Amino acid sequence: TLSVKDMREFLRSVDIDFNKMVSLTEYLVSKYKVQWNVLVNKPQNTDKKAMQEREDAKAAVEEAKAKADVAMTDRKAAEAAEAEVKAALAKVRAEEKKYKDKMAKLEQESNDDTSGTVKRNKAKNMLAQLKAKPTLSLQRAKITLTAAEKKAAKATKKAVAAYEAAVKAFADAEAK
Repeated sequence: TLSVKDMREFLRSVDIDFNKMVSLTEYLVSKYKVQWNVLVNKPQNTDKKAMQEREDAKAAVEEAKAKADVAMTDRKAAEAAEAEVKAALAKVRAEEKKYKDKMAKLEQESNDDTSGTVKRNKAKNMLAQLKAKPTLSLQRAKITLTAAEKKAAKATKKAVAAYEAAVKAFADAEAK
């Protein structure tokens, strides 16, 4: 027997969802001293085969989620590599424009009859040097572009493979 005060205290401790009503489940959890979250998550079927299948399915879902995370990371890396390619391409275009502008200026100076002979010959010499070998900055920009393209192709290939692996893992998880 409990006093009214003790009974109210007991009911308050038993009421899990605080709705001021004690359900049968709440009462049984209290009576048999079971953790309510263990009771809720406990499998209903105690068949060993069914439990093993459930665990296998859980593992397959976790594996699929992990592969999806890897695919997302690889996709972001591929996007970053593509952005790097775009930046390198813009740099190459800017360097080519500078190179062509410089060649046009030297061409004009070498054909300008109003300037002195030394200045014309100097412009012709510089023009011949530029035609023989582009500027170092243009060469460097082209090399950077080539490297960025290779890196982007590799990252894209890796991202596609990771995506396909994730899709396959999700299909396998659904099959289980």
